[in-house]
Amino acid sequence: MDTKLISALVAAAAAVFVAVISLVTAILTSRQSAKTARSIELLKQSLSNDLKTSEFADATLISSLDALKQGMQAIQILKDEIQLILAAVKGSLTSREAFRRIEKARDSLLIAFQAGHPHLGNRETYAFHSLKELAIKICNIIKSDLHNKENVSELSDDARHELLELRGRLTDVQNILRDARTDRLVDRTVR
Repeated sequence: MDTKLISALVAAAAAVFVAVISLVTAILTSRQSAKTARSIELLKQSLSNDLKTSEFADATLISSLDALKQGMQAIQILKDEIQLILAAVKGSLTSREAFRRIEKARDSLLIAFQAGHPHLGNRETYAFHSLKELAIKICNIIKSDLHNKENVSELSDDARHELLELRGRLTDVQNILRDARTDRLVDRTVR
């Protein structure tokens, strides 16, 4: 055989060998690219889901913190009204005005409970529920003790004692709500 023919056959065989290697490399590269693209899409989807979960958790946290804040403010208003009644001197506050103010504070508390209830845990819901009972009891004490009395300064010693005790219980519930608020913030910060 002629050396030119052998050279041509060797060159052709080398070209076929290079083409086969190129084909195998292209197939492997294509598969790797597809795997990489799939991994990137899965990562994007995972990050998107994590972002949505985080946004939902943030929205839930904000709602619950707001509910707790509203509850604590409503409690403070009721406590302030009780303190105003207990500190009243003759002629400073009429019984009618005191009862109107206490009813308004009670109603604010009930509204805060209704608005915040869906965003609270069991412990806070129970605390809020006890607040409703306390607020109603406070109104009943004032209404019954000041019935037919013109001035809040005529409040009986027993009623004053009960109001002081109930004010302390309001503080206890306020502390429960404050602690729940702190726990939520710490949990979110740590997470």
